[in-house]
Parts: sequence; structure tokens; C-alpha cells
Amino acid sequence: MRYNEIGIVARALRVAGVCALLFAPFAPLSAQGDTEVMSNAKVIQMVVGKLPKNLIESKVAAAQPGYDLSVEGIVALNAAKVDQTTIKAMINVANEGMRRKTAPEALVGMDEVLNNDKIVRMVTSKVPKGVITMKMEMSRSAYDVSATGLVNLNASKVPQDLIKMMMLPPPPPPAPAADAPAIPVREAKKPAGEPPPAATDKGAKAPATKTPATKTPATKTPPAKTPPATTPPVKKGGL
Repeated sequence: MRYNEIGIVARALRVAGVCALLFAPFAPLSAQGDTEVMSNAKVIQMVVGKLPKNLIESKVAAAQPGYDLSVEGIVALNAAKVDQTTIKAMINVANEGMRRKTAPEALVGMDEVLNNDKIVRMVTSKVPKGVITMKMEMSRSAYDVSATGLVNLNASKVPQDLIKMMMLPPPPPPAPAADAPAIPVREAKKPAGEPPPAATDKGAKAPATKTPATKTPATKTPPAKTPPATTPPVKKGGL
């Protein structure tokens, strides 16, 4: 019995060792997947290698976007038969990286300015309309939508809905941040009896202040005494 138990344990250890050797090469790949910078060539390599579309898109979502998403880059991806949902996933990841400012320097084409010739280039190269629309939505533009420009677009068989999209006005710039509301300052209460402040503006009259009239006591003057009238004495007898 003891020999049988030893044999079972030995076989189990051998199986565990074989599994470790088989799966060890895949561990670094899963750890390095998020830091790998993907390119158009790598996406085309996976398409040519017939990887399932959902697996390719999962890789695109997990890796760093180092794609060429200019008009010529998108035309090349479409010519290599990269599915439009994969191209859209690449544009989405690149746009998110630009927004967060985490995109690698290898990413190009997201700041491209579209014009009539570039729209015609994608249409004549049979880039799917959904990809063209997404590229237009996430790019700056300088279209010629004059009468002559519209005639030329129609002659180049640009779809009508794309021409209407080109005619839309550019989005307004972001509104500036609103200033913080002013905090009202309360004036300190003045003590009772304090005269109002003097007017500082020219021509402004200071309010008149009434001074209480002081009453002076009336003084009575005594009447003047007149001396009694004196009559000359009468002499008795003759002259």
C-alpha cells in the first residue's frame, strides 16, 4: 500500500510539472498585453492570421493605441480587409487616449483636419460609411460647402447624408467658466447719535443737521425812578 501511495504522489507531481511548463509561456503575455503598443500592422497581422473578430477587438481595447488613423491609414486598413467594427474600436480607443492624454506618441491622424478631397478619397476607396462618419465626428474640418464644392462632392458620388453632415456648422467652443458670485459685504451698524458721513461726491449735499435752539432766560429791567418835582418856596410878606 505504501508503494502504491508513493507512486500516485509521484505521478501527480509529474503532471503538475508538465502543466506548469505548458502554461508558463502564456503568463508574461497576459501581463504584458496592456502595455503593448498596437499598430496598424499588428492588427492586419491578426486579421491575416484569421483570429476571431471578438478576440482582435479585445486585444485592441486592452492595448495601447499606436495606430495611424489618418485618412490614408484608414484606407490601408480597409484595403487589408480589417472589419469596420475593428476600425471603429481602434478609433474609439485612440480618442479616449487623446482625451485622457495617455496616448503614446506613435498615435497619429487623430488631429487631422478633414477637407473635401479627404472625404472623396475615403468614399472612392470604399471605406464603410459608418467609419467615415465616425472619422468626421472625431476630426476637425475645413470643408468647402459652396455651390461649386457641393456640385463637385455630388459628382464624386459622396452620399447625400455625408454631404449634409459636412454642411453642419462646427460645434461652438466650450463656454468659459462662470465667475464666482460676489459675496455681499454687510456694513457695520453705526452707534446711535453718530452724525452721518460727509458726502464725497461733488454736488452732493450733506443732510442738514438741526441744532436745538437754546433758550436764554429773559431779564427784567427795573423801571427808572423819576425824582419828585420840587416847587420853589413861597416867601411870606411883601417884596
